Amino acid sequence: SSINNVNIYDSISLNFCVHEMNAEHYADSLTLRFNDSAGVWSKYGSEANDIIRLKYGDADSGAMYLHSMSAQNGLFTIRALSMPAEKKEKKSRNWKGMKLTSIVAQLAEEHGLKYALYGVEEQVYRNLTQTDETDFEFLERLCSYESCCFLIHNKKLVVYSEPYMEAREASTLEVGQNGQFDYGMIKKKYTSCKVISGSYTGTFSIDDTGELLVRRDVQASSEGEAIRYAKGLLRKENKKTVFGRIIKSLQTQYSAASVVKLHTDRASLWDKKMFITCIRNDYIKNRSDIYFRGIPEGY
Repeated sequence: SSINNVNIYDSISLNFCVHEMNAEHYADSLTLRFNDSAGVWSKYGSEANDIIRLKYGDADSGAMYLHSMSAQNGLFTIRALSMPAEKKEKKSRNWKGMKLTSIVAQLAEEHGLKYALYGVEEQVYRNLTQTDETDFEFLERLCSYESCCFLIHNKKLVVYSEPYMEAREASTLEVGQNGQFDYGMIKKKYTSCKVISGSYTGTFSIDDTGELLVRRDVQASSEGEAIRYAKGLLRKENKKTVFGRIIKSLQTQYSAASVVKLHTDRASLWDKKMFITCIRNDYIKNRSDIYFRGIPEGY
């Protein structure tokens, strides 16, 4: 472990070390807890956004930003996130006539990040409004319209197309007879989505067996845009109808937003391609909790 490129591993005795990687919705997090009975670390003159990095063999958390520190009964805890600490200001602004890639580039620059896009189709927005949202709340909403998601890793904002990432080749994840797992499956509630935005209406359906999801709170500038948004919103609603968690000894070869082909001796119904949404690596307990969802078909 290091803080601002200074190796601190030899100067501390870790009793809690958990790195959580997320593919969507949440920033990656790193929590370190160690003995500090003499109160040495309580005197540490830290600042928000000091850089913390965990390296363990081939595993590397990338640069992460200090968010909080606490001391309790001789223990000291440091928590870092992949997202800069002060970037929670709510804003209202118009992104009129801008390309999706230009929006991503501007947001990254404003937050001191590099950026990359994977499989994202270029779009131009005639009128797009950010209303009382943080920049990342706004970006998450925009991504949901476009069947995309984003994550932040090692000071880089990564926006990716979900279908593009899901289509990659999958490695096999074995869960043997004694493997620990918790799988679930629920019926799709919605199979169609209709976006109504003023004079523009767009509908996307995968079949007619379920309910119709109607959204009137979405700003669309054409019928084609409304249809595209309806597709993305229906995907968001249904993509977690197949889900689960696997507990294994430490698995540093996997990362969030990767795809795996499950093979479970005692639950073959889930033996299919899955998308990893979160990995929680506990380096003290030598344990990985791998969370996944299914891959939607038809969108």
